[in-house]
Amino acid sequence: MVSADTPCAAVAEMFKANPELASLVVTHPDGGLEMLTRERFASEFIGRLGYGRALYARRPVGHLPGSGRWLILNASTTLLDSGHAAIARRGAERYDDLVVSNAEAVSTVSVANLFTELAALHAHRSQHDALTGLANRDRFDERLRDALAGGRAGAAVLFVDIDDFKSINDSLGHTAGDELLELLAERLRDAFREDDSVARFGGDEFAVLLTGADERAAILAAERIALALAAPALVGGRSVGVRASVGIALESPGRTPESLLRDADLAMYVSKRNAAGGHRVFAAAMHSEAIERLELVHESRPRAGRGPAAAGVPADHEPRERESDRRGGAAALDASSARSGRSPPVHRARGAVRRDRGHRAMGARRGTPPGHGVAASPARLRSPDRRRQRLPAPARGSGTSGSPTSCRLRTGPV
Repeated sequence: MVSADTPCAAVAEMFKANPELASLVVTHPDGGLEMLTRERFASEFIGRLGYGRALYARRPVGHLPGSGRWLILNASTTLLDSGHAAIARRGAERYDDLVVSNAEAVSTVSVANLFTELAALHAHRSQHDALTGLANRDRFDERLRDALAGGRAGAAVLFVDIDDFKSINDSLGHTAGDELLELLAERLRDAFREDDSVARFGGDEFAVLLTGADERAAILAAERIALALAAPALVGGRSVGVRASVGIALESPGRTPESLLRDADLAMYVSKRNAAGGHRVFAAAMHSEAIERLELVHESRPRAGRGPAAAGVPADHEPRERESDRRGGAAALDASSARSGRSPPVHRARGAVRRDRGHRAMGARRGTPPGHGVAASPARLRSPDRRRQRLPAPARGSGTSGSPTSCRLRTGPV
């Protein structure tokens, strides 16, 4: 760093004495800073020979024309803000170097080095969780694929879900919830080896990848997780107890990264449903039961395009579901399960679906859409000119095959 009144001849000696010196910072009397690179200084003397060169060398370095190809930044400026400042240049102007200043010293930074650091920062952020610093889902998937493709036997995936985390957010606020997640992430990181991968998938879900582990080692790891998270955590000025449910899936021939994650997630939900704060190892029966539950939900759902409304019945003859049908079949099973808080056994679910199908078939033979009746306004039925009326024929393709094309309403004294 040199002052603005330093002769150019003295600056030339500095560059000559130190071939590795790429630039100098010139300080002006008003406190301003200026970058003077070796290339810019040399360009000022091109074409100057003899007496003219010697005369020019006597000028103060602060009188040299400014190139504007330098940028002054405070040392506290972040990498991202520095990058934005370097990009937001005027016209086609390009910055070669940055002048970085603080209260004690001034230094220079290459713009090329700045963007190299920014690229590394973005690469890290693209594979790590912003809140906890753990690996994110993309990084975990990459590590899992490498573990399965590398032929290293004994890969295991542990899916971790914090129990009742929503109650912490609702009672103490999301800031306290974030503090708790950061603390739990640190505990999980400390509980495993460097060769193992700990990731946050989002919300209160974490995942752990173990390498060279069998079922016993995976169960011990799940117990280690429970022990690490069990210690009370101080968040929002309160001591909070934490439990987590863990699902375990083990590598086997033909397994893919997607199936391992799916099965670990399913085992975690089984563990949470049976006893929160525990762990379960995935078994094939869990997947079969999940598929049957999905089929049950599909069969219990009413199909589109059924009933009088789809057949073109007027609005005042609105369709109403019969109470007997609504309380029967799979719907009754769902209501009973909701009251008890337990999932229905699969054999009961199958029986409910068969009964529901029987009700539908009986309705089709009788010529009435299953699960529906027709309601008419009493005032309309009392009207003299409405004593006898016809409903319009069902629309073609309305899904009411077997129903009569018209029906007649007869009314007596009301």
